[in-house]
Amino acid sequence: MDQIEEVRRKTDIVQLISEAVTLKKTGRNFRALCPFHEEKTPSFMVSPERQMFKCFGCFPAGELIKTKYGLKPIELVEKNDEVFTHKGKWKPVIRLLERDYRGDLISVKTRKLGQIVNLTGDHQIYVIATKNCKYKSRKTRLCQSRCDRFCPDKFFQNYKIEKKSARQIKIGDYLLYPLNQDVKNVDKLNLEKYLDKFPKRGKKPRTINYRVEINEDFLRLIGYWIAEGSSHRAYLRFSLGNNEKEFAEEIRQIIKRIFNLETGIFIRKITGKSGIEVSCCHSLLGNIFANLCGHGADQKHIPFELENLPKAKLKVLLEAIFKGDGHLNLKRFKKNRPGGKNIVIVSSILGFQLRELLLKLGFEPSDSVRPKYKDKRGVNHKKSFHLNWREDLQASYTSFWQEGETKYWLLPVRQIEKKQFSGKVYNLTVDQDHSYVANNFVVANCGIGGDVFKFVMERERLDFGEALRLLADRAGIELKDYRPGPDQQIKEKLLEINHLAAEFYHYLLTRHPLGKPALDYLLKRGISQTSIKTFKLGFSANEWESLRRFLTKKKNYRDEDVERAGLVIKGQNNFYDRFRGRVMFPLFDHRNRVVGFSGRVLEPDTKEAKYVNSPETLLYHKSEILYGLETTKEAIKKANKAVVVEGEFDLISSYQSGA
Repeated sequence: MDQIEEVRRKTDIVQLISEAVTLKKTGRNFRALCPFHEEKTPSFMVSPERQMFKCFGCFPAGELIKTKYGLKPIELVEKNDEVFTHKGKWKPVIRLLERDYRGDLISVKTRKLGQIVNLTGDHQIYVIATKNCKYKSRKTRLCQSRCDRFCPDKFFQNYKIEKKSARQIKIGDYLLYPLNQDVKNVDKLNLEKYLDKFPKRGKKPRTINYRVEINEDFLRLIGYWIAEGSSHRAYLRFSLGNNEKEFAEEIRQIIKRIFNLETGIFIRKITGKSGIEVSCCHSLLGNIFANLCGHGADQKHIPFELENLPKAKLKVLLEAIFKGDGHLNLKRFKKNRPGGKNIVIVSSILGFQLRELLLKLGFEPSDSVRPKYKDKRGVNHKKSFHLNWREDLQASYTSFWQEGETKYWLLPVRQIEKKQFSGKVYNLTVDQDHSYVANNFVVANCGIGGDVFKFVMERERLDFGEALRLLADRAGIELKDYRPGPDQQIKEKLLEINHLAAEFYHYLLTRHPLGKPALDYLLKRGISQTSIKTFKLGFSANEWESLRRFLTKKKNYRDEDVERAGLVIKGQNNFYDRFRGRVMFPLFDHRNRVVGFSGRVLEPDTKEAKYVNSPETLLYHKSEILYGLETTKEAIKKANKAVVVEGEFDLISSYQSGA
């Protein structure tokens, strides 16, 4: 057994994690609030059998996930299905997750896209927190980059992408829809691979050229068939309106040019029926088009091979579909100017593809869904999908955003509701990116999971070697031939320097005459000798090189390393102490290591800053340190609550009183 496996075997993951969070038994596993992100409903699971942990937010059944072949209900997504991530890439699903859930669901609706997305409140969403315009007449408008007003504030310049839980987002925040920027030109298409039925009887169909060029003629024919076409075992047919004779003639000529086949144009005059039918009697071609573009109106789709064509070709395809199924608004309707375009279809796959196509062309579509219904004449209508867009967009609630190589469509939140839910919820683990598009926007789980090493690496922000060493010490295993990396060597040296500095300051306060005024000051403020020892309080002499001489002359550390620890400042000719004439509060991380200092002046009327903290270093990050946590964490864990106070003295006084 190698030492890594020995450390893993001797470290119980339940015991390890229970020292950081409160675990509750649920069946064979344990559940807790995730220590890696803020949440109110437990989504963090620990398996004692597998010695693994996992954190995940979830969706109820029916929520649609963007896969390579259209939108798919999350409960039907399979392992290895490719989904679209926040980086604008297709990545495979490597794990399917489900659990029972009872609690709040957050329902989110954005502008432009009408579908409501439901998810648990703890699920992480990629978001840009927005601000409204500061001008009185425009206070309901978002501050956007397209604004042409002169404004010194320009809030949009400080917008940034971040992750928030669903319950943290607010009306007006931008949610992100990553754009598929893949481009793959197709010069020729082999139609024979879409042929799966051959006539068993009758005359053999005329031979045609199966290798067709993907030119304007073929793209128009595909678009016309998606909009107006149908297939039969014996023919290919297009159904047009009475006034579309020129359209019928265009289709006839295209089929002649591509396949060298004759086409019949028939004007229906049967009672109760009207229109023009364009039919090409060729059973193999009918079978090919049904397989290439879907059979039946609710299954129609753009050929998957052609989804990522260059923009010029996609525009031809869009115009062809629009010619058959689209409508151009020639009159003003309510607030909408003339010139808007819309398409109504019954195929959900095609609706999704058209949304993607419009975004590729730089348009900002809006869509909505109308449930099936019966009209006044008693005619049943299927569920339909409505897409609207303009090609002369002047203003919009939405916008585009570029970050690195990824481009996003920004969708402001329009509506947020909360509802109770009890039932199964689902989630996906996605390779590398740990994110996917859920219908209208991209979501990201905490995405963290793994074994004891992974937990320590994430919790303590360590690399693998550091985590191995920490767990080996915990398990009482002496590592052979362990060599810390360069970064770890530097960190260890800075920890040594900080530890010696804390001991030096504490010695001056408690045992040296120079510290007598500071000690009297602390005792006068009600700080006990026990607390001074517990919190390792100290004093920095009001001298320029007191600590520096101790660390460099007596302990033989280099000035550059002491500066790196944040304890001295480099002047024009030499180094000098950062902290002088101050009560010193060592700042510990939760592993009880000194990572920095805070110093307070004794005299309230001094012109210097009342408090001075260590600068940001390899060890010290101000936003990550909570003073006193290393001393109070066990009591906090036992009580399952904490009281946060303002300053160091407040914390020590509260600790002394038992609060």
